[in-house]
Amino acid sequence: MGNFSSVFKKFPKIGFVWRINEIPEKFQAENIKVFKWIPQRTLFNHPKAMAAITHCGQNSFLEAVNAGLPIIAIPTQGDQFPNAKRAKYRQIGVVLSPNNLTETTIFDAIQKIQLDPNIKTNSLKIRDI
Repeated sequence: MGNFSSVFKKFPKIGFVWRINEIPEKFQAENIKVFKWIPQRTLFNHPKAMAAITHCGQNSFLEAVNAGLPIIAIPTQGDQFPNAKRAKYRQIGVVLSPNNLTETTIFDAIQKIQLDPNIKTNSLKIRDI
């Protein structure tokens, strides 16, 4: 949790929506909005949505693809691994290992989504198929 919060604070012009039951005060920041629950499809289709950081389960994966939203995948079990592999293969996202979630890997993933126009272009192409 701390690594994500620290990285999110390094992008003060980007608002992060975090679905989590609660977050300790030391990890809170102006650009982090915490919700216990949020309608994911609505969030993913919001015009300001830039990417989805997700475990890449079937629902999250399909909802992100249908929204044309790039994916930062952190698979941990089952169908999440092949979905994350598809995101990487189709160049619509990046995959992080849950065993290596350092500030550097998280920062680099967000920056790649921000700076690589091919990821957004590919995400929109796949959405429109």
